[in-house]
Amino acid sequence: MSEGEIGNMSNEVKLLAEPYTSNRKLPSNFQKKDERVFENELSKEIPRAAIVELKDSLFVAEGLVFVKRKIHPDTLRYKPVRDQLEFRVWLKAKLSYKKVEMADKAIVLHNYYWNGYFHWMTEVLPKLLAVKELEDDVCLVLPELRAAYQRTTFEAFEFENFTFLKERTYIKPKNLLSVENFAPAGNFNNEYICRLADFLKSRFAIPLDRKEERKIYISRKKALKRKVLNEAELETALKGLGYEILCMEDYTFAEQIAICSQSKVMVALHGAGLTNMMFMPKSSVVYELRFEHDFHNNCYFTLSSEFNHDYYYQLCSAEQEGQETHAGNVIVNQAEFHQNLQMIEQSL
Repeated sequence: MSEGEIGNMSNEVKLLAEPYTSNRKLPSNFQKKDERVFENELSKEIPRAAIVELKDSLFVAEGLVFVKRKIHPDTLRYKPVRDQLEFRVWLKAKLSYKKVEMADKAIVLHNYYWNGYFHWMTEVLPKLLAVKELEDDVCLVLPELRAAYQRTTFEAFEFENFTFLKERTYIKPKNLLSVENFAPAGNFNNEYICRLADFLKSRFAIPLDRKEERKIYISRKKALKRKVLNEAELETALKGLGYEILCMEDYTFAEQIAICSQSKVMVALHGAGLTNMMFMPKSSVVYELRFEHDFHNNCYFTLSSEFNHDYYYQLCSAEQEGQETHAGNVIVNQAEFHQNLQMIEQSL
């Protein structure tokens, strides 16, 4: 069954967003030699999105929807991974998972990568916002929330009709509704991502028009992987310009929102901490340290565009040749780093 055939097995319940073209400006410190990094992201078609009813489907606690034994693409975009998991997870669910009995009508919005901070914030929560505005009183079904930031943000929506699925369980209601993805991977629907940021700031009592002067560097020194090996040298330069060195693990979600809403500049290595740029005042500055051979992970460049931030970047050499972007460490060229910091200072 193809993706198109799966899509044909659904009925639209509510249109959420019309299609449009998202046009992005080049990074503020763009160099022609790096054109390949950004060329595919300067203009992107953002599709329509809707709440749909899926026929003959079930939802498993891993965050996957199956339609006639096939994983629905909205819950796992990457076909090679779908092909790898499809039959094994479906068979495991049917043979050893416990079916949870519930009302005839339920709605789901998760995907396979729902448990990561970036995916939770930019893919799951915009869908929660859409469900919050759904007039129909339908039971929202979610996998059990593991992280404190998930529980904190979910509670902010004040849902009353919901249930959590424990591991090794599934539901197969008579009517299963699903919220379609708002944008291709690494992209965002501007209306929903901006409304989400405002919604969370209002829930955590952060003024929407707040203008502050903090400059922050988000360190990954407490992370298990993907670190800046010469970070001590960078910190010296940053502190000299008034930057605060922060590890986001040290703060609650509410505290992170407060910090970022007060910040006019955010500097960080590619990673989930950059997601919090969505709480900075619009037209702030984001400076991302990136892996030099990574031409695909532009999610923070595109997220920066949605909030009209001035985006700066630096391509950094990997610790080891051929290492994976999501696991390896980097070494930052200090001369280039100083140059970019000076450009930012002059722009403020």
